[in-house]
Amino acid sequence: MALTENLQDPFPNFMFEISCDGLDLAAFTKVSGLGAEVQHFEYDELGSGVSLKFPEKVKYGDVVLEKGQISELGLFAMLDLTIDAVLGTKEKNLSRVNLEITQKNLQGSLARTWVVQRASVKKWNLSAFDSMNATFSVESLVLTHHGIEVKK
Repeated sequence: MALTENLQDPFPNFMFEISCDGLDLAAFTKVSGLGAEVQHFEYDELGSGVSLKFPEKVKYGDVVLEKGQISELGLFAMLDLTIDAVLGTKEKNLSRVNLEITQKNLQGSLARTWVVQRASVKKWNLSAFDSMNATFSVESLVLTHHGIEVKK
């Protein structure tokens, strides 16, 4: 029997895995906010009575991850760097990184991956601490970012 046959997925009910540079950081049961809005400006064509609309900028909403487990403290380190930059206690490095959100199907294999570009932790809420569990349970984690790319 191979060693890998005894290994089990530590996050069997968590369908969304978060990773950065190949390092698995966390897994969540729910993800929302993956989307974009193209804002337009209107130009009234003189004398024609027609209002033309032109794309002006793209606006991305916050990505919200809910009900999760954090396996690495990298996400907390990102928040700490952001807080330090805002408070001026350290250099102005907002620690923005590209994070991958990978959705698994019911069989546990890859369904789709989104890259959240230049993400930064905006807000997080931990669950109550449980002495019987060595991982950090997260109620919600909110990411602000500069764009989303669909990989698959």
